Amino acid sequence: MKKFGNHDYGGTGGPRNATLQNGSTAVLQAALTILSMYGYDTQKLRMVVFDGVANRALLQENDRGNDPTLGGGSPGALLTTQADVVSYVNSRIGSGKNPAQGFNATTATNFPAGATLQDTFRVTGAGTIHGQVLAVGDILEPAVANPSITNAADWLIFQANVDAANSSALGLVRLVADLAELVANAAGNAQKVVTVKSFNDFMASMGYARIRPLTVNLVAGATPITHNLNTTKLSVEFTDISGEIDVDWNVSDANSIIVNSPVAVSNVNVMILG
Repeated sequence: MKKFGNHDYGGTGGPRNATLQNGSTAVLQAALTILSMYGYDTQKLRMVVFDGVANRALLQENDRGNDPTLGGGSPGALLTTQADVVSYVNSRIGSGKNPAQGFNATTATNFPAGATLQDTFRVTGAGTIHGQVLAVGDILEPAVANPSITNAADWLIFQANVDAANSSALGLVRLVADLAELVANAAGNAQKVVTVKSFNDFMASMGYARIRPLTVNLVAGATPITHNLNTTKLSVEFTDISGEIDVDWNVSDANSIIVNSPVAVSNVNVMILG
């Protein structure tokens, strides 16, 4: 390590702006302790300056890259130049989407020829191309570079014009609005779907009785049975292989009963009507 010169550029009488001519990283880290003191790191091959807080390596011309791809996402990429940034942005804009073109699937027999990844096609006439059903308004885009005009796997199809559903085709449906609409429409509507809530509301409004068949093992004493009919108005029948069984039962709550049997009985058929 060469000695540093005590150049009093600031006129302070101390070693301000002194230069440590060269040295190893460890030596420079220890020696550069005065504001604006600098030296040459023989390991990093960089000029190093102390800024009052820490030693900072100065950039050199070879730290600047010459790469219009901006390093391609590499974490070790060099600093980029303004020219490289302009080139990169222009290349990305140039590879953007082209204005959408019309595609008439009524008259076409193949997918669009000569398409690139930048192309988009809007279906102007409905038809079927190599097994793909296309409706007016659907969007076609290549899924690969240089897509085949006969291979549907090379194309992305975005359905934009969905017809109403029927018994043989998927499509759009509407929901029944509420109980009032369901009750008022005795003939039904093939394009509307009944939700679980509207169905339950309808069934409750009609007063239909529901049956819950169960098979249980009764113990000598109290046996709880859950039926989930959500009512306390019940009719219950108990039978086994020999016929009807006479046991006492009581309502526990809207979804269960308690059966009191003097003896244990297995495989009892319970029919709960509520």
